[in-house]
Amino acid sequence: MWAHYADNHKGCCVHFRFPALPKQNSYERNLGFPEYPIYTYRILLVEHEGKSLFQIIQETNNHTILCDVLYLEKRSGLNEISLGYSKCGNKEEFTIDPVFITKDKSWEYEQEQRIIIPTSFPTEAEDNLIFVGGFNEYIKSVMLGMHCPHSEGATQSIINALTLGEKNGSNITYKDGLTYDDQINVSRVKPTSDTFEVISDEHEAFLKKA
Repeated sequence: MWAHYADNHKGCCVHFRFPALPKQNSYERNLGFPEYPIYTYRILLVEHEGKSLFQIIQETNNHTILCDVLYLEKRSGLNEISLGYSKCGNKEEFTIDPVFITKDKSWEYEQEQRIIIPTSFPTEAEDNLIFVGGFNEYIKSVMLGMHCPHSEGATQSIINALTLGEKNGSNITYKDGLTYDDQINVSRVKPTSDTFEVISDEHEAFLKKA
């Protein structure tokens, strides 16, 4: 994963921890096509900052949905591009076009999950790129790749200044209600001694505790 998505270990991994519905409730939904398996999604207790120009879309799509990716041998056809809620009997269910959540079966080892937000909810747009805000407060830690050229200390100082307040010299002026204990931990991943995995000190400590 580090080689695929982090410029051969020179990038970083951002670790989010989102609040979810009680007991991490997950929902299963059939895509409506017999050739597709049932997909799983979770509704997170997070609303992104972008506001839609259309009130009905705002009401149904402003909650953050976490979807499990499906891994298939056959490419899914492009149907009507849509996502949102639909009535199923006496309850509402989240529906999504399968093109957004399918990958080739060779990628199944990734066990990817996706958050997909309609482009009608931009917080900021620049050079044909659309950004959606509201997720900074859910960043738990940042893991630097083994070949990342930036130091842990400098990276932590910049991140905490951006997410917690303003940097004044070597100190941070915290936003109301935030303290040093809220700071985001920055660590560097390292190779393990007996496997081909790379792991951070934070997650190594977590695994030992588990």
